[in-house]
Amino acid sequence: MSGTRRAARAARNAGTGTGTLWTAVNASSAVLLLVVSACWAWPIYASTQYIVAAAVAIVLGVGIALIRPRVGTLSSLMLAVIVYVGAGAWVAIPRLRILGVLPSLEAFGSFLRGVVTSWHELATIATLPVGSFQALLVPAFTVFFWGAFVSVAVSVGSVRAGMLGVLAAWSTTLFPSAFGWALGTPLSVAGIGLPQGLQWMWGVASFVGAIAWLTWRSAYQRSRQLAQVSGSRRQRTRAQRTVMGAALVVVTVLAGSTIAWGVTGQSRDVLRTAIEPQVDVSSWESPLSDFRSYFTDELYQETLFTVTGADASIVGRIPLAILDAYDGVTYHVSEYADGGSADSYELLPGSRPVDDAGQQVSYQVTVNGYSGLWLPAVGAVSSVNFGSDEDLNNAIFVGSSTGNVVDLAERGGVLGISSGDTFTYTGVLAPEASKGQLADGATVTVTEEEYPELTSWRDALVAAGYDLSTLSGVTQAITLLTNSGYLSHSVDVGSGDEQPMWTQELGAEAQASRAGHSTERIEALFGQLNEVVSSIPDPAQAGSDEVSVAALGDDEQFATAAALLIQSTGKQARVVVGFELPEDGTVLGQDMRAWVQVRLDDGSWVDIAATPQSQRPPTEVETETQLQQDPTTVQPVLPEVEPPSQVNPEAADDQSDQDVVSEEGFAWLDRVVKPVLLGLLIAVVLFGPPLLILAAKSVRRRQRRQRAQPAAAVIGAWDEFVDRAVDAGTNIPASSTRRETVRALGSPEVLANIADTAAFSDAAVTGADSSRYWAAVDEELSRLWAREKWWTKLNATLRLRSFVRRISLGQAVTGQKASRGDHT
Repeated sequence: MSGTRRAARAARNAGTGTGTLWTAVNASSAVLLLVVSACWAWPIYASTQYIVAAAVAIVLGVGIALIRPRVGTLSSLMLAVIVYVGAGAWVAIPRLRILGVLPSLEAFGSFLRGVVTSWHELATIATLPVGSFQALLVPAFTVFFWGAFVSVAVSVGSVRAGMLGVLAAWSTTLFPSAFGWALGTPLSVAGIGLPQGLQWMWGVASFVGAIAWLTWRSAYQRSRQLAQVSGSRRQRTRAQRTVMGAALVVVTVLAGSTIAWGVTGQSRDVLRTAIEPQVDVSSWESPLSDFRSYFTDELYQETLFTVTGADASIVGRIPLAILDAYDGVTYHVSEYADGGSADSYELLPGSRPVDDAGQQVSYQVTVNGYSGLWLPAVGAVSSVNFGSDEDLNNAIFVGSSTGNVVDLAERGGVLGISSGDTFTYTGVLAPEASKGQLADGATVTVTEEEYPELTSWRDALVAAGYDLSTLSGVTQAITLLTNSGYLSHSVDVGSGDEQPMWTQELGAEAQASRAGHSTERIEALFGQLNEVVSSIPDPAQAGSDEVSVAALGDDEQFATAAALLIQSTGKQARVVVGFELPEDGTVLGQDMRAWVQVRLDDGSWVDIAATPQSQRPPTEVETETQLQQDPTTVQPVLPEVEPPSQVNPEAADDQSDQDVVSEEGFAWLDRVVKPVLLGLLIAVVLFGPPLLILAAKSVRRRQRRQRAQPAAAVIGAWDEFVDRAVDAGTNIPASSTRRETVRALGSPEVLANIADTAAFSDAAVTGADSSRYWAAVDEELSRLWAREKWWTKLNATLRLRSFVRRISLGQAVTGQKASRGDHT
């Protein structure tokens, strides 16, 4: 069969221009364009792992495409799929290699998921480069592997459609163009400034390469075809040249737009600027609403986390969450519906460059009693590293406007970090200004109708000489605000030994106050201040001990009041929730703080403390009056219900044990089922198509052999003989007689004679005759296959040419054909 296939291949290639030179030039041209695309995409990854992934993808894609003429299109495509998954899991997911060498089962699963999901993740990630973060190398590996395979397979294997191979290679430049930055790096060439720099250079290189390749193909084919005579052949030549010209026009137009963009330096739309990150912040609870829980006896002296490596005198406070939107009930992170800064959260790829000038800070956090999605982060984040915990490393998001750092990994029903987690944080702490004008553009509407008490107090400040448009004036106003308040963390202060822990730290009389920071609560606070508005001192005396104390509350209320006060003047402000960093780095519940940030007209944000003083108790408003002036809903007294554990302790313990066993049982099931399902998915992807082909051929053979009529079974054996030869690569024309077929294959003519007899003779064919003929066919096929190499046998076994051939001849695949005696 091998000699027949070589002869057929030579006949097909005669006069088409194919050969060693044709193959070498087309393959080399494809590789050059792919290398240009890979260089263009370097800023997206900027890592050695990317170089390895791109190189392996191009080499394997080209290699499999070059063996396509030998093994067949279908077999090469199936081989390409298998190699794509296997090599992709190895080079595109380096973090999941076993001993750093072999891809793990988890790597295969991550790669297959990445084929679908990593494109969106790459388009919405916070910054570039991304290195080998998560499965973000999968898009690059996919583009270059299939770009190499398709471009070489088509350009080498087809003359008429070969220009599509050129377009396939050139189209890989769309990947860096779409997934890179909207603006490039400036570059000067021969004294001419190019705003888009290197991106422009790679665009020109791809354009020139594609045009040169198309021109060479056209010239080479034209020289080969000029010798051809006949009108029809020249007609086809003109058609090919027309298609080639069209391809040149397409490449010229597309590449021309790239060059124009590079020269003008205008920003262009890319996927990164068009796709919004899909992180839902609407379900995130505002940490300011949970502020007072840290001052309960359970958490007051509880170690939340420990910070090592940070200088408390430099860091001061560690922000947990910056809240830039207010809805009259809570201060929270802004959503698109808020009309504020619309903070979007983007995936952090391990690390990112930070341009902010300032002092770099780096510290390690060991989590104890704290849990939640908010990470204690100082300044502009550069990197967050949880070590070997990939779940946490792969779910770090950064707020584009606020700079909040959150971790959305969910483990055991807990969202974010929890006790036992450790991470290293690196960021840049920007220097704070000491003076300046506040920036316009308030994000919260504060009207006199809705906030009459706040407006009244603000007007009194202005009348007293406080300039609320400058940093110094606002600082004085907030100092007066906190100096006029008295620190109180709960609505019940108890008495004697039953007093909360926080009251024992005051050294003065503890006062009760309501929680919350709604419009009503803040208006009540300003109402208390307005009762002593006549005693407002001049700005220079805002921090004096002579200031009257009237308002009760803590940072939750006073930070909100300060932010709304500034917003009422049309200036920008926001609330920050975080912790005061102790000297020893051990952060307790009592270290929780909230403060306000104001924005200056240079774009910088400045922190202003908003904790009310605790040395001088209220002198104008008594606690009882305070609670009456700020009414809250009185809950009815309910009868005390004894907990079930006290009613029947043994039953409660039994139920608890059952719950624990049930949870552990499901956890064990989850650990077992997920790897099994993942393994099945990989097996289906890799081995599903080959197994389906083997099953189809097995069913076809069995149906042919088990035909009711022995003569029909003999014809089925002949069909099996021909189909096996066709799948092995033998070209058998539909017009060939059975004798011509066996002669072409070098097989005994008796096989053709018996089949003809079964088809046309009136002589009875017995079941024994059918069995003997099937045995003879199997023996002849074994003889023919014995001289073939193993990959040829594998290719023939998985090839579908015989199915396609019979469908094209209008014959049923499984047999039962009314065969003409002199044809196959």
